[in-house]
Amino acid sequence: MVSYAIDCGVPAMAAATVFDAAGKASLSGRVIGGLAADRIGAKRMIVFGLALQAVSVSLYVFSRDLASFYGLALMFGFSYGAVIPLYAILVGDYFGAGSR
Repeated sequence: MVSYAIDCGVPAMAAATVFDAAGKASLSGRVIGGLAADRIGAKRMIVFGLALQAVSVSLYVFSRDLASFYGLALMFGFSYGAVIPLYAILVGDYFGAGSR
């Protein structure tokens, strides 16, 4: 993410803050993704989150300026944060609580 932003002409310090924005968005994704998984189910939420990740990674090809990098970093970070905790829930659902 950072090296591609630098290749597109974004200054190195600004490109590093894009990575920071993805990390901060990941924190909110964990909370909101967990709440959404409680309402719609972990399997549906993980499918939604992974689809959102795929879209955000695909759109990086079209990014050229700092604002678009920030937008995609927020989208990717949020979806990444929403998906990661759900793997433990799905493992527990399929293999039992002792396998977490």
